[in-house]
Amino acid sequence: MCILCMSASTGQPTSPSDSPPATSLAASVTSSSPAVLPPVSAYLQAVNDGDLNGLVASFDPDGVVLDVGRSFVGRDAIRDWASREVLGGSLTVSSVLETDTVSQRLRVKFGRHGSKAQFIAIYEFQLHGQRISRLEVTYVE
Repeated sequence: MCILCMSASTGQPTSPSDSPPATSLAASVTSSSPAVLPPVSAYLQAVNDGDLNGLVASFDPDGVVLDVGRSFVGRDAIRDWASREVLGGSLTVSSVLETDTVSQRLRVKFGRHGSKAQFIAIYEFQLHGQRISRLEVTYVE
């Protein structure tokens, strides 16, 4: 199954044989779904790998996270937020809702490791080049 149907290095479409094996970050995204953009994919993979440095590096130095009305500005604030509230869980992309060259909206499920509780959210990413400039998290359920 082609999950990331776009090369992270060139931004060009790839064939299914060039794509990485399926992982939890996009278990519900099919080969006919729009591709998860490379900066967004880097964020999702970092969350699922528990890679705090990778997660922080996916953002612009002055990137912003808006999470339930709270604002975290800059990599240091994003690092603190992610270490407290994001790492130790996994994200599964349920669907790609919208995508263009500078933004992407995803419906995701997030669950903490060792817990059966999950929440559904809309993650809206704004991009600046190959980094995330803004992530807004809106909870659905």
